[in-house]
Parts: sequence; C-alpha cells; structure tokens
Amino acid sequence: MSRILISIAGKAGLIVVIVTLAGFYIGSQAQARLVKKKISDEITMKIPASFVPMSEADMWQRVSSYRKSLALFTDMQRIMELGVNHAFSTWEEGDLKMLQSVYKASILQLFDTVRFSRDEIMNIKGRDFVVFEFVSGIKGDPALSVAGSSGGISKYYYLQYTLYEKGTLVFNFSCPARFKEEWQPAAREMMNSVKIK
Repeated sequence: MSRILISIAGKAGLIVVIVTLAGFYIGSQAQARLVKKKISDEITMKIPASFVPMSEADMWQRVSSYRKSLALFTDMQRIMELGVNHAFSTWEEGDLKMLQSVYKASILQLFDTVRFSRDEIMNIKGRDFVVFEFVSGIKGDPALSVAGSSGGISKYYYLQYTLYEKGTLVFNFSCPARFKEEWQPAAREMMNSVKIK
C-alpha cells in the first residue's frame, strides 16, 4: 500500500512540475521578439514571432462573429489570441468619444467584473484610437466547483478601435489573467506598432 501511495505522490509531483514548467514557458513567450507583420495591403503591426495564424477550426470555435476577421493569430499552445477585424458601421470622423462610450458599455455588459487599467483615446502614428486595457471576470457555477474552484474565467484584454473606411478597425489581444504581467509589455508594444496607410 505504501508503495502505491509513494507512486501516486511521485506522479502528482511530476504533474505539478510539468504544469509549472509549461506556465513558465508560456509566460516566457512574451519575451520573444516581435516581428513586423502585414495584416492587409494597408495595415501592418508587430506580433510575436512565435504566433501562428489560427486554423479554420480554431476560428469557428473561438470567434463568434459571422464576418471573417482580417487576421487571427495564436501561440503554439492556443492560449494567447490576437485578432484584427473590420466592422462596418455608420460612425463618423467626430464620433470617437461616442464610440468609446458605447464600446465601454458593451464591455461592462459582457462580463461579471471588469477592472480597467486604460480607458482613453490615444494618438498612435498620427491616428486616434479608443484604447481599453482591462482584466475581466466571469463567475463560475459553484454547483460545478472542483477542488474549491468555481470554474470562473479571468482574462486580460487589450482592445484598440479606430475609424476606417466607413467602419471600425478593431485590434484585440487576450490571454488568461494569470499571464497579464508577462504579456502586458508585449501587448502594448504590438498595439503601439499598428500602422495604417
């Protein structure tokens, strides 16, 4: 019996080590170099060299939009997400402040909790963007809790919107909130590198 317990404890320890190393590897990916990427004929930005385009299956599973994105990228573990979308709308050039208010209200309705660290209009390379940076929370179901966890989800987001060709360009990065500290500098650098002709 004691051999079985030692064997189980050894396997549990090995699992903890593997999970810890995987977390370290995923976090260290944020330190990877960024490379310039052509999103469309008019749009370029820097993205992590380790990011790959999402497969069709990933796109349908993760993205709830009926309109195909301009670009969707993920890391090799399919944990981090970076997307660029062109949403057609009737916003006019002077409507950026109103757009900021409407999108903020939408964000607040989507999640149970939202902690904004950035909610502003920024000028990036001569173009104004509405920028939201926040950590969201969705409460889990306590009835489905496992080992003290209610199954809630917490994510870090960096969203950026600008008016473009009778619509809105949306740039978004997200990852689990536990990786925020490692990925925040990379997310900011990616978004500040956006260039639109």
